Amino acid sequence: MAQDLFQVMYVSRSIVPLQAGAFQSAIQDILAASARNNPSAGLTGALLYDRGRFLQWLEGPAESLVERLAAIVKDPRHADVEVALHQSASARRFPEWRMAFTHVGEAAIYRLTGMPLADESAERLTAFIEAALADASTLSVAA
Repeated sequence: MAQDLFQVMYVSRSIVPLQAGAFQSAIQDILAASARNNPSAGLTGALLYDRGRFLQWLEGPAESLVERLAAIVKDPRHADVEVALHQSASARRFPEWRMAFTHVGEAAIYRLTGMPLADESAERLTAFIEAALADASTLSVAA
């Protein structure tokens, strides 16, 4: 029996240090862990970063999402985790990516976080992530 599909998006404040390659190392650790753990959990998604903020889209079975969000809240690389969207879905937005990552230019995440994210439509939030990934000059993917 197929598990129901859910999608979650959250925003958090990054606690990752930016100096001397620490940031790149932390992102590589996140992508490696995603490549290792997401297939068995049935998760796919995308992680965006801009000026001290992470925005992440995750999709998969509800139980896996709850477990992953609990781990993210405890992760020392994140603070002030705010779930902006949680919905059931009939199809994945990012089926081919265990996790994609990109820097988002022009403080796009801040434009989103200046609004009450809970009031934003699912269509607007997903369109934002899809546009940011399409416009990304650099994209790392844990496929």
